[in-house]
Amino acid sequence: MSPDPTCLTNQTVADVIVDRELADLTAKLVATPSQCGIDDEGPCAELVADTLRAAGIEVDLPEIAPGRPNVVARLRGTGDGPALMLNGHLDTTPMDANWPSGHTVRQVGGVIEGHGARNMKGGLAALTYAAVAVKRLGVPLAGDLWVTAVMGHHDGGVGTRAMLADGLRTEYAIIPEPTDLGIRTIQIGSLVVDVNLRGRTGPAGGADLFRQYATLDDLPVDVIDALPDVLRAIDRVRLTHRPDPAMPDMPHVQVRQVIAGYGPTRLPMAFAPDSALLRLGVSTVAGQEPRQITADLDAALDAVRRARPGLDVTVTARPGYREPLNISPDSAVVTALAEAHQTVAGTAPQIGAILPNSYFGCDGLIMAAAGCAAVSYGPAGHAYRRANRGRVATADLRTCAQTIALAAVRLCGARDAR
Repeated sequence: MSPDPTCLTNQTVADVIVDRELADLTAKLVATPSQCGIDDEGPCAELVADTLRAAGIEVDLPEIAPGRPNVVARLRGTGDGPALMLNGHLDTTPMDANWPSGHTVRQVGGVIEGHGARNMKGGLAALTYAAVAVKRLGVPLAGDLWVTAVMGHHDGGVGTRAMLADGLRTEYAIIPEPTDLGIRTIQIGSLVVDVNLRGRTGPAGGADLFRQYATLDDLPVDVIDALPDVLRAIDRVRLTHRPDPAMPDMPHVQVRQVIAGYGPTRLPMAFAPDSALLRLGVSTVAGQEPRQITADLDAALDAVRRARPGLDVTVTARPGYREPLNISPDSAVVTALAEAHQTVAGTAPQIGAILPNSYFGCDGLIMAAAGCAAVSYGPAGHAYRRANRGRVATADLRTCAQTIALAAVRLCGARDAR
């Protein structure tokens, strides 16, 4: 006879999660490169898929780009209950210039260290073994339990967008982003804005050369020379918004990339650079819209236009604005997670805006826009503290896996067994 979901105890769930398996999968994922824009996610996808298949879970690997599949796995329910998705990402950020140890993995004092351990290969391993635990328990499910590990998260949610475009939708989702095991229901929105500068080229040289061989009217309008003024104007912009007490440090504008050079392809030449692109990331709060954001930035840059005749400055919002997330604390997925965490950890979890973790984006924004109540709950801490980077505690991996498994059973467990 299949176990009754209402009779499952924390110990029952704990008995089917093996610490060594959880740590080993985390370490293997960390040791397998999957840096956004550098490595394909295929090898990491295979690690997750093999683990799920070994537990008897049906798995598909739809290829979104060559060598870059999503993992899509399913524990089938009867269709009489809500569907839940456990959604993680396979890719990591690229290593920063000062990362000391490549893809070396260290396990010291109950902590796994290595690039991507924090975000989110530890969480991905916990999510995977949460699904394995549900399978091992043999619990009858009313709603489908989906497990997805997506490529291209740091490329703008490419894998999740492809999954949604293929028609995979669920009522609820749990994403193991680093939240210090809090339940993040509130999160910034995210907009990418391009600022394009167009000047006027000419041979390299200052005003004295042009006075001698031409006129000052022939002097180039050098976009690199204009950059300090442009950067100061962006830094000083005040975006129109309604303050959100839950997100007191937002909104925020960051210059993420600057590319400058000669001509439309911005080549490095022995001529004054006449073209530059500044790509901005704007973290938003509820009520902000792309049109007003670009208008605020455009107005802030008017002073640069006035001070530098001949410099053309345009501001454009890129497609794909992710609106801020605000899932009701009364949502069934929040209740199930909170009750499960209390059972596993013995303490009530923090719910709502988890600061500063809520100042980081995730694919939950994309899923919420498609009608899914998507919340984040994962091991590891935020990236503002340097010591947190590339680290996840094995005890937190277990707490996360047990909590998600128990929450999944409570959400998807067969209704007649209740």
